[in-house]
Amino acid sequence: MIQVADTRVDGRVKSCRIHDLLRDLAISEGKEEKLFESAIYGLRLSRKIGQLVHLKYLCLSGSHSKIIRLPPSIEGLVNLQTLDSGNRHISIPHTIWKLRQMRHLTCRYGWISSRQSMRERWVYGHLGFHKMTNLQTLSLWSGDWLKDDNFNLGKVTSLKQLKLQEIDPRSLEGLFQSVSQLTGLQNLELVIDYLKLLNGLSASNGGAECGTMLLFPGLESFSHHKCLCKLFLEVPIQGLPTETTHYPPNLIQLKLHFTRLKEDPMPILGRFPNLRILTLLYGSYVGEKMNCPQGRFLLLEFLQIEELRELEDFSIEETAMPNLKTLKIQSCHKITRFPHGILGLEKLQRIQLYHVSQELKNVVSDTPGEDWNRIRLITSYARPQNKNLW
Repeated sequence: MIQVADTRVDGRVKSCRIHDLLRDLAISEGKEEKLFESAIYGLRLSRKIGQLVHLKYLCLSGSHSKIIRLPPSIEGLVNLQTLDSGNRHISIPHTIWKLRQMRHLTCRYGWISSRQSMRERWVYGHLGFHKMTNLQTLSLWSGDWLKDDNFNLGKVTSLKQLKLQEIDPRSLEGLFQSVSQLTGLQNLELVIDYLKLLNGLSASNGGAECGTMLLFPGLESFSHHKCLCKLFLEVPIQGLPTETTHYPPNLIQLKLHFTRLKEDPMPILGRFPNLRILTLLYGSYVGEKMNCPQGRFLLLEFLQIEELRELEDFSIEETAMPNLKTLKIQSCHKITRFPHGILGLEKLQRIQLYHVSQELKNVVSDTPGEDWNRIRLITSYARPQNKNLW
């Protein structure tokens, strides 16, 4: 009656399908049990929304650009388990923390718009996200709510997915102390507030006093995160530890953006034993040469390098990346030669070159030989689709 429709790279179920009869039965049972679902497309939410005490799922969808503002009466939804705002910008009152049944707070472009007053704290005690002891997914903009709760994020040990945007650079150390306690995490995404970062650099005379702010604290704490399989970092990193024991041992997908690494990361990343998807985006590496050493990236299937503007030379040594199936090179204009070692990748099925130099295109199109004929068959220059691997 229930079949697996699609699976993730790590083998877990991504989606499933059910028979029509089972679907009808589920809807019928849901109505009887007062399992309400609401999808709201408008911009105005009535204060009466707090009266929907049986509501378990609230989806605020649509394509409108205006901000959704949740009323404080949201605290009345005592049975709410999921709040999903999609790609909408949403203002959320601090009373959201009263919803103890919440499992999934998925508001990528959402922020906590109010703070607990002294009177409220005196009457109700300290109210913070650590009260949500059933929370499994938290996707939200960082802010004062994190500092007000003394970075007690680590107390919510039920968390499996944590995605924080607009992180204050000065909060990184406290944040990572909390993250180090969340050993059950499966998916972690951290994105810094660029404006505050740049203001901090300007205020410190060109960055001379910003060394600690740019240092990526707590990396060694990831060694205890045995469940962590997806990691996306958009935070400046001063350097990567050389010992792989400092990293999550079962990491499958890694995406780096604006990490500003000065040394070639491939010799270190290539030693991750379970890495299958690696995405290096704008500013993740600022060097001119990148080399994949022998015997590294043994399970890697997908590699994307995009907008590495200083990169000139990319090479893959013999026995490296033996299982690579897809290679994407986008907007790396200084690469003029075809990456050395690509011809030896027998399992390579697709090469996608977009916004690359004409010299690189000419190498692919004009070089004679049977191996190059195979490369030409699997190479495309079309704009890549925004397929979500995460």
